[in-house]
Amino acid sequence: MRSPLTGDGKVVRGSVVVRRTAAIAVAALTTLVGVGALSGGHESVAAPLEASPGGFTVHPNITDPRCNGGHGLEWAADLGAIPIVASGTLPDGSTLIAVSSAGSPNKPTVVLYSVSSACTPNLAFGKAGMVSLGPMQPQPKDQLPGGALDGLQIDVVAPASAGGAFIAGSYGGHWIVGKVTAQGQPDLSFGHRGWSLLPFGGEVASVVQQPSGELALAATNGGAGCCTTNWIATLSATGRPDSQFGNSGREELPTGEDSGPASLVTEPNGDVLAPVDYGNMGCWGMSLEMLEPAGHQVPLFQQRLNRFWKALHFGAFTGSVYADGAGFTIIGTGQAHCYASKPAASATGLIARFGTDGKQIGRTLRFASTRFGSLYASADGNDTLIAESPYANSTRLTLELLRPDASLDTGFATGGVAEIRTPWTGMGATLQTQLSITEAGPGTIVIVAQDAGRQLQLTRLDV
Repeated sequence: MRSPLTGDGKVVRGSVVVRRTAAIAVAALTTLVGVGALSGGHESVAAPLEASPGGFTVHPNITDPRCNGGHGLEWAADLGAIPIVASGTLPDGSTLIAVSSAGSPNKPTVVLYSVSSACTPNLAFGKAGMVSLGPMQPQPKDQLPGGALDGLQIDVVAPASAGGAFIAGSYGGHWIVGKVTAQGQPDLSFGHRGWSLLPFGGEVASVVQQPSGELALAATNGGAGCCTTNWIATLSATGRPDSQFGNSGREELPTGEDSGPASLVTEPNGDVLAPVDYGNMGCWGMSLEMLEPAGHQVPLFQQRLNRFWKALHFGAFTGSVYADGAGFTIIGTGQAHCYASKPAASATGLIARFGTDGKQIGRTLRFASTRFGSLYASADGNDTLIAESPYANSTRLTLELLRPDASLDTGFATGGVAEIRTPWTGMGATLQTQLSITEAGPGTIVIVAQDAGRQLQLTRLDV
């Protein structure tokens, strides 16, 4: 499956299951405070296309000088050769990074790192900015049918409105959502000792807290190819599932080949927009579903969006969505042919705005785009920031700032464009992006990169 960039900090957009009703099972977690710290990097000002101390090649005048080049993070636990990394930017400006092992049921530990907005260990979090969440201790009554509970994996880090963060993924092959305080301890007011374990197979791919305090979560059954199923469900602010939501507590989302849900978008009226990406090998697409607070589909929404997609005459599309007042914006690149079938085909960028009912607002804006690959976008004031990674090359990231008319904002970087590269190659070399818009106005990009040597690098870019 492809790996687009997402707002919840994961490279993988997620991938979610069988419709059934069952009692909710929850499990306790023993918190272990590990010994370890974040190692600091060097502070310097980037020069044009100059390799920084941490290995990034960055554009001038956009890096936070306190974080230029990234700071190395060395975790104390042995998490296996292919760690899973999820990150999120919290309201206080800090970055929370979760590292867990891939496919290692005997090593279910997850390590959380908290890095302040000044790129230093967050000393108020755990011990020296690190917390190790150890094996869960389920009570006999909490056991799910089908086998032992092990293998805690965190795929999502999302901010909590009252402080702290939600972390979610899978535990023993089932959906799980937890909450930690700003100090890194399980929030005992949430779920069962800080965790809500649901009896649905697969993993949680996106979590967002709504203005009401409720949580909307999108999840996958973990299947591949034709065998993926995607879902959306809700939890109360205290981690209790809503059995009245959708069909027996969850609602199935549109499913295509090799599909998976992207970051959920909440609307002021309580509706939730659920994007689903599908396809592989360059034959990609995006489907959208708008659901009312009770989990039912907004009438005629799907039909209106289908007419929009059909009029584009795209054979492939990759993009992103974000909330835009009482509605949402789609931004992305499409082309007439699949990348695999006609690699030389040029991509066409577009921006289109819609109301919550699926009706398009204004005309579709076009912009030139020579790249066709993973894309993440978000509003930064009146402008739109695009973070784009070329197909099959996640070690390179291009940033563009577009004005409302889709032209480049030439006041950003060089002519409206900046590029970030890592010199790393091979398995494990990748970039992960997390976008956060500060209350003061300017946006901040937090980039977490993982090299093949299981080392993490973090840098902050001011837009």
